[in-house]
Amino acid sequence: MPTMEHFLRSRGVPVKRKGDEGLRDKHITDNFLGFPCPFCGGDKNWLGWHIQKGFFTCWNCGWKSIPQVFRVLFPGENTGNLISQLELPSHYNVPVEKPTGTYSPPGGVRPLFDVGYLCQYIVERGLDPFTVRDKWGVMAIHTSPEWAYRRRLFFPVPDRNGVVVSWLTRTTADDVLPAYLAAPPSRELRPLKSLLYGAQYVSYYDTIIVCEGVFDAMRVEQNAVATFGKKITRGQFDEIAKFQRRIICFDGERGTQQQARELARALSPFPGRTDNVCLDASDPADATKEQIDELLYFAELR
Repeated sequence: MPTMEHFLRSRGVPVKRKGDEGLRDKHITDNFLGFPCPFCGGDKNWLGWHIQKGFFTCWNCGWKSIPQVFRVLFPGENTGNLISQLELPSHYNVPVEKPTGTYSPPGGVRPLFDVGYLCQYIVERGLDPFTVRDKWGVMAIHTSPEWAYRRRLFFPVPDRNGVVVSWLTRTTADDVLPAYLAAPPSRELRPLKSLLYGAQYVSYYDTIIVCEGVFDAMRVEQNAVATFGKKITRGQFDEIAKFQRRIICFDGERGTQQQARELARALSPFPGRTDNVCLDASDPADATKEQIDELLYFAELR
């Protein structure tokens, strides 16, 4: 199998290596190859391949996955077939979406309306319990043989095709920590953090509104997804980048907004449009109807 360097050179990519005549780029080292970034444009050798660690990164616009780079360099070709031709570091050969276990929810999961106080909690969050039940599939756990999951809401988490592959729970009590308990790896088919909650309802050709938490996505509802926290994984980033218009709508806390801006900046080179929006609320889940309407108007969904 060819190395990444040999493969790129064979496909006409002007790869530069340390020691090449006339090369002055200090970031190109023994372990780092460089060539012009197709995302940023220009002729500077800013996009590089780290030979030992097996990743692409641009000194201007940030980290890139192999499929992202190949989709831009070789449009119309099957990126999976291209990758299969390469000699890559062993860590890359572990698929991001590799099944991690068997789907197994906690014992005691019941219909949402069977547990009044959990259903009331949904109402107090300003959400329609019928929508939460029917669209999002939320259920309830009052008693369970597994003590940690008692008195919690249960969120089945589907993949993009609508197949439930993982799950999440949340307590409604203020004094119980952690508030969220996710499926252990042995009890989910795909890692929770490789998924976008609600992605099955949004087309790649449409606008996606990226929120942090499940209640944020439910509050926005239309074309909204959740990343299960402000930290974005490689798999989630790749998925978000596929949409034609991307609106990042994270919590208003200063550090979180910094991460939202960094995410928007990393997505900006991809085809389509990326915006970062901060609502005049602590987070989208606590936003008023007027604030949500304003967001949806901005997204051209109203």
